Amino acid sequence: MNRKERTTAIIQAFDSCAASFCERTEGIFFELASQYKSGEEIEDLKYRRAYVFYHSFLVEFKYTTHAPLGVVNSILECMIHTNKNKEGIAIPFALFLDYIDIGTTQPLSVPGVLDSEGMKEAFDLIGGVLELHMREIAEALKERDKIECAFFDEASAVLNTKIDEFNAEFYINDGFYSFFTLRFCSSAFINYIKGDTKTAIKQLRKVKKKIGYETRTLMLWERGETVELSGLSKLQEGLKPYNKSGIVSVNKKETVAMFLSWLVLTVLFSAGYLALFFLLYAVENANAVYLMGPIYNAPYCILAAFITSIAASYFARFRFYKWLFPKDYEKYCAADQVNNGKGGDKLIKGMLVVLVICSLAGTVLFTRFGVKFLEDGFVDNTKFFSVSGQYYQYDNIERVYYMPNRVNGFGETIEYSSYVIVLKDGREIDLYEYDEIEKYEGPLLGHLKKKGVSVEKE
Repeated sequence: MNRKERTTAIIQAFDSCAASFCERTEGIFFELASQYKSGEEIEDLKYRRAYVFYHSFLVEFKYTTHAPLGVVNSILECMIHTNKNKEGIAIPFALFLDYIDIGTTQPLSVPGVLDSEGMKEAFDLIGGVLELHMREIAEALKERDKIECAFFDEASAVLNTKIDEFNAEFYINDGFYSFFTLRFCSSAFINYIKGDTKTAIKQLRKVKKKIGYETRTLMLWERGETVELSGLSKLQEGLKPYNKSGIVSVNKKETVAMFLSWLVLTVLFSAGYLALFFLLYAVENANAVYLMGPIYNAPYCILAAFITSIAASYFARFRFYKWLFPKDYEKYCAADQVNNGKGGDKLIKGMLVVLVICSLAGTVLFTRFGVKFLEDGFVDNTKFFSVSGQYYQYDNIERVYYMPNRVNGFGETIEYSSYVIVLKDGREIDLYEYDEIEKYEGPLLGHLKKKGVSVEKE
């Protein structure tokens, strides 16, 4: 199942659960709406909303594919609209219950929904609390202004500015609601859903400037009023990748699969780049009396393959994971497809294309870099990004002299000898940079002498 199929299955479960909830709670009707990051492809979905209308208010179920910064993903939550206007004031369900003095230890924002079964578990979890308190919610909204004022006070504290009914539309938007999405899917609540209440209590205690819902929840947890979460196997499975700090931890099996795929791909890309390199090298060498320089660039093809394989292993890791850990493969794919959006795939794919193009271009340049001696002249192509180089006839050479040693950048004398070509325009080409003296001293210097070039060795 790919990302599109998995997201489609989750959304279908969401829609079905919303319809069932509406019927079960005698809602008047319900509406569905989607918001996309770009276009209207299912993989680009940002939010899916279900609005369930009642006589005096409406309930909004909201599914978020990726929270800001990708801290948590695939989240189901709920909001209560204080009237039947979809664009009106919506209060996160957890806050609403706190305002009407109702406490619950049921998770009211649920991350880690990996599949349709997980969506049903999350919907049953939140919907169950809603059904239990529908009458209290309707009764409380008879004093709508009181509830809204409590929410405005909460919003004012969050944004550190005065929020009221006159400016609420400006300040209270998706970005504002994201604050509560992240807050109620923090490490404390993730650990609680996973069954680690002890850690959840410790972490919630450390939160500074707790909001009312958090204070009430912590009190209930400390009193031992927790709920049985054994029926949330799918949700707990979806939250397995998160460590106690609420961060997706490194999957050791994924690391093994990625590392192995990287090694194998390095070999394959190296073979491809080197094959192209030696083909071009053979073409370059075909009409040369002596070709120096390019052959020493062959290792760079392996380096290019090494870098290319890092990006390519991002995609190849799935196949290797399936080979290595077949029993865990479906779970791994589900977690990856939910936690890594389409945008991440596009970015890596674009990077891979750029790396392949640069590597191929580099391979071509590697075979051109150096000095190519022909029958009647030579081509100086010692500028790396040059393709054609500069052609000189042999009568442009003033002389060739022997250099017994050289001085490095530290002022030290190094006993490495070479020959230096001096052109009539005063430019010098030190052959030390492009070949070993033992290889070219016989064949090349003999050819130059035949062409009337003065070769000096003292």
